[in-house]
Amino acid sequence: MPSHSWDADIRKVTLLRLDVLMYGVALAYLRLKKPDVWNMARRCWPLGVFGLLAATAYWIFITKTRGGLSVASFMDRVLYVNVISCSLLLIMPRLLDLADHHGWISRVIHKISLWSYSLYLSHTIILDLVTAMLARLMPPFFGFNVVASVLTWMGAILISAALYRFYEKPIMDLRDRPLRKLWRSPD
Repeated sequence: MPSHSWDADIRKVTLLRLDVLMYGVALAYLRLKKPDVWNMARRCWPLGVFGLLAATAYWIFITKTRGGLSVASFMDRVLYVNVISCSLLLIMPRLLDLADHHGWISRVIHKISLWSYSLYLSHTIILDLVTAMLARLMPPFFGFNVVASVLTWMGAILISAALYRFYEKPIMDLRDRPLRKLWRSPD
């Protein structure tokens, strides 16, 4: 009988996690149609930061004691992923406020939003490479996952920036050009 991993076979399958996409749809609706609720949501970001910190602490704990998420645990299957999603939901209005103002934070948010698709595609591959390289270089230690995550995000951001600059942006520039400039008709 084949072994199924909840983490790989369910949590990481986008089609099965459309609920998370609806959080973004709900935020967009609130921002456009319910400004009073949006203004209240903008003040909830500390709760979101607390949720992310709690989820990170839990992740460190379960990887240290159990080696990863468990299909048998209600916390792992249901609560963990929703705590992360809801925490990000609570932080997003504040990030959008920061993005609306000019300054370095706005520029960072703008750049990461441009690179987000490449980040989405590349981060798991880079995590696997970083984890494998770290495991070969040193024995596992407390905080190994934190070090691997930091190195992964640094690598993913660099690779995503390069992919955007040298692949995505040139293709989008071609897309935006009128067809008559791309193909000259034989005269």
